[in-house]
Amino acid sequence: QLHELVAPEHRVLDGTQQSRIAKSLYETNDMVLAFFEQLLRAVIVPSLNLGPLYYQTTPTFRVFFPKAEGYPGRTTYHCDFMLGHTPREVNIFIPLTQCEGTRSLLLGDLEGSLALLDRYDGDYASFAHDTQFNEGLIRDCEALCKPVELEVGDILLFDSRCIHAGPNNMTEQTRVTVDIRVLPQARFETQKNHYVGTGRRKMPFVPGIYFSQDPV
Repeated sequence: QLHELVAPEHRVLDGTQQSRIAKSLYETNDMVLAFFEQLLRAVIVPSLNLGPLYYQTTPTFRVFFPKAEGYPGRTTYHCDFMLGHTPREVNIFIPLTQCEGTRSLLLGDLEGSLALLDRYDGDYASFAHDTQFNEGLIRDCEALCKPVELEVGDILLFDSRCIHAGPNNMTEQTRVTVDIRVLPQARFETQKNHYVGTGRRKMPFVPGIYFSQDPV
């Protein structure tokens, strides 16, 4: 019952659906980073079979407390491509607690995700707006995106174009997960477009900045 040990003000979600406790985990250390690099070498690279991978140098920890304040009125469905990421990335989702129901990730398959996105012909601002106010699109996202059921020790890999969301945790237990993105070196070397984050920092999604300088 992690939420019972954390002060209420540290449980509140901000506009990016991150709590203070989750943000504090961004200040990681060499031991944690070494673990992730070993995980990539031993598990992820062989599983993907896409050759050497550049990897996100700062893993994203997520902590969704039960019924946390600050969650928007509607589930925020999106895909990383909408946020400026290259569609050549692969998302890696690692549960540190059991994931099920609203204490999980809602994920749609690639075919269905692309079909919904194609309706907007690249106008992702309108898509994001409609996920909050268009009842038809909301129903379609709900039908497409289902909670993934994972145990601690499982790892989920998915395409960055898949629509997904972190639902409001209505269970009595905290969800703790970590996600990192990888970019196959071969895909990056044939990439022609320049991808930059849509957030305040305008982060370029390239090796040496967002991704590791050298591939694993």
